[in-house]
Amino acid sequence: MSRKRSPRRKSKRSFRDSKTFPKKSIGSQKTKVSDTILEVLSRHNEPVEKAVILKQFEANPNLERQVKDALHLLEKSRKIKKKGKHYQLTQHSGLIKAVLDLTSKGFGFAILEDKKKGAKDIFINRSNLAGASEGDTILVNLFPSPKNRPEGRVVKVLSRGVSKLCGIYTAGGKTGYVTPDNARLPYTVQVKKANSLGASSETAVLVEILDYGSERKQPQGKVLEILGDPLSVPVQLRMAIEQFKLSSSFPDTVQKETESLEALASLEKGRKDLRLIEHVTIDGETAKDFDDAIAVETTQSGYRLYVSIADVSHYVQPGSSIDKEAYLRGTSFYLPNMVLPMLPERLSNNLCSLVPDQDRPAFTAVIEFTKNGKRLNSHFTKSLIKSKQRFTYTTVN
Repeated sequence: MSRKRSPRRKSKRSFRDSKTFPKKSIGSQKTKVSDTILEVLSRHNEPVEKAVILKQFEANPNLERQVKDALHLLEKSRKIKKKGKHYQLTQHSGLIKAVLDLTSKGFGFAILEDKKKGAKDIFINRSNLAGASEGDTILVNLFPSPKNRPEGRVVKVLSRGVSKLCGIYTAGGKTGYVTPDNARLPYTVQVKKANSLGASSETAVLVEILDYGSERKQPQGKVLEILGDPLSVPVQLRMAIEQFKLSSSFPDTVQKETESLEALASLEKGRKDLRLIEHVTIDGETAKDFDDAIAVETTQSGYRLYVSIADVSHYVQPGSSIDKEAYLRGTSFYLPNMVLPMLPERLSNNLCSLVPDQDRPAFTAVIEFTKNGKRLNSHFTKSLIKSKQRFTYTTVN
């Protein structure tokens, strides 16, 4: 849930938090030159001529000597190797592709996708962020650190993690600005009056970033939508949905694939017919998706318990558009008066819902107990069930 804000706000803050983006230059000029060389070489699979490297510094020809010195030091440290008049990276270059996890305190961690078990994330000091922000895919240069964890600095932002954000708009003369409602985004976004949609101060808005700026240049954006009072529940929910990139709709490919699915009409091989077993569901009053059902029978030795869950895998095949979208969502999100389902409604509330009087594929655990409740044995099977009754917690109680 997004953080609530007081309707009274302080005067316009700096577009870069001074703790996160210090006024001093990031690292020495030599370090910047070395990082630029490594970044240039990382873009090429083949060896690169010195002229290609020098072209990156043509705006400042006085750096040519420093480039030569940096090339020598990088070669000496085995981060690059020279072949004739060409240079290329070595396996010791120290450059790593990662995703930045930025903290509200200004420093961050580079998260590797294929991190080895037990390995620590790479620490990035606020002075070594080089304009990178939360969720960005970055190129990191490792360097020796006295701390008991790897440390590095951002060489290049490969792609941005945030293109749209919610925040509080503050009107100005020719320009206003948006303060993000996410403490991990340590900047404000400047919005020209023509791009403000007429938003008034202290209003929650959805803004798109047009230009990410730099260490000394404020990000620029435009208001896509005026959300309203930031302290109201509907606006808070919308801001949370946007911040965590939740989706209230499904792609057309998923919808088409879902519509083509047909309900299981007959008993298939390997699936046990349990439709005569008197299953019931027990859920809340407002529930629409019934994903589990139970039944109990008396036996000579005691009781037989059936626990059946909807067999989603019957409809959602690995690698399908539905499967890929469900993987991205991870789960269903239950918000006040709102549900953002992991599966399209035709599946979650219909085909995969154990509604009464409808044949539904399921996966069932059959467990035998004594009259005293001691478990004797159990087995599991794919099944076809037909729920007899939809109970609520209130009626059961």
